[in-house]
Amino acid sequence: MDRTPAKQTKNNRSPSWSRNELILALDLFLDHPRESLSEDHPDVVELSDFLRRMGTLMGRPMPQNFRSPYAVVMKLANFSHFDPSHIDASLQGLPNGGKGCELVWREFFGVPHRLASAVATIRAEVEAGNVNSISPKSATRTVTSYITRICQNDSNWQYPTRSAAEASNTFSSQHGYGHEEWLFRFEWQIGGWQYGFLQGVNKGWESRLARGERAGDVVLYTLTPDGRRYVARICHIEFLDEAQGIAALDHYKRVGWYDRMLEEIDAVDGDRSGLGNGEWAPYVLNVRFRPEDVEWYPPNTLAEAGDPVLHYNRYQLIELNHEASLPETVNTRRPARKGQNLPPIQDSYFRSGGSGRECSPEHGIMQAALHEELRIEYPGANIVFEENFVDVTVTTEMENILFEVKSDFCTRRVLRLAIGQLLEYAYYWNELPEKAVRLVAVGRTALSPEDERYLRYLTGKLNLPLEYRQVKLPSEA
Repeated sequence: MDRTPAKQTKNNRSPSWSRNELILALDLFLDHPRESLSEDHPDVVELSDFLRRMGTLMGRPMPQNFRSPYAVVMKLANFSHFDPSHIDASLQGLPNGGKGCELVWREFFGVPHRLASAVATIRAEVEAGNVNSISPKSATRTVTSYITRICQNDSNWQYPTRSAAEASNTFSSQHGYGHEEWLFRFEWQIGGWQYGFLQGVNKGWESRLARGERAGDVVLYTLTPDGRRYVARICHIEFLDEAQGIAALDHYKRVGWYDRMLEEIDAVDGDRSGLGNGEWAPYVLNVRFRPEDVEWYPPNTLAEAGDPVLHYNRYQLIELNHEASLPETVNTRRPARKGQNLPPIQDSYFRSGGSGRECSPEHGIMQAALHEELRIEYPGANIVFEENFVDVTVTTEMENILFEVKSDFCTRRVLRLAIGQLLEYAYYWNELPEKAVRLVAVGRTALSPEDERYLRYLTGKLNLPLEYRQVKLPSEA
């Protein structure tokens, strides 16, 4: 679709294309491969009319030229810019389609079943008038992939080894270690979460959080004498805000992990004054992830000739645009690791009222925020925390409401983890309750159309009293 339409007359500027609108446009583009559709093509006119109906349903600003046939053709030309068949044929697409256009292309190109499912869901929700399901806030969160360098380490990033060969002006060279050298210290977990540090995330973290970029997939590589070595891919890694970083570090100090870090710095004759030094890194911990989301590359997986990573040198978080050229991970946790001279500390901080259930800082913050909301919604109710291991129980004259809080950034995982616990709390140990029961999974992100369809099935077909509630961290509100 290398056709460049005539210039559009100036009107009130239309809002940016939403993810759902881009999905529908991509579907039209792929339905007509190597075709140049005109503004009066029936499929172009149909999509224009549908997008205007969807915009009206969502209450979007509707200038006269909103999603006109011309605008649809222009967006098709944007997708043409990414199409390999067009590039190979030297067909000229239209660049500058925006970041959303590129992300939708990368997510759905080559997976027609996923695209067809997303298109069917969007169109069905519009026809049904379900505005909440198609709003931008409820759209499926697209995970951005990044690649970043980490310092060299000989203990599989469990403790400092002073094995990195760095330039003289780097933190590692001047202090004898890097903040990343405890990244995979898996006996140090808080509520099933691994906390750590990535220098690439440290750079530009404030602006990244301000843009709402809170999570992603990150590929790690390091520089070795033999070349650039791929280490691991961490899926669904979360970038911490200031409050999260401080709370996690407080936990480290309370249970003795921070003191162990200082001792291990001393063991390699490092300068402990650099740990958490604001001049280099204001926060000792700036990411968290689930250990099961780590995918390891086979040992000695080196970048080969032509790999773009050969041109990367700095500790920066670089958006990954060459996924196809990456080597394959083994998708299992590495079975062995280098030992250490001191026995590991496995002390943990457990919250009272539970049975070995550990509380992450984010979990506690969400509980506090939920409590404030519930006090307003149920002024005369009895609100109890951690009774019989339930995160929050609200008891009114008419019903019992059980809340299970999960701080994951992936809503599907929140549902997966919370629903089983809620069903057990409500029905396993006791006889069927006399009062009505509501079971509420609590997460940080909005439901996607796929999530809502899943919940509708569970509630409609299986008659389960399940609900979902979004509670954000203060920095996300």
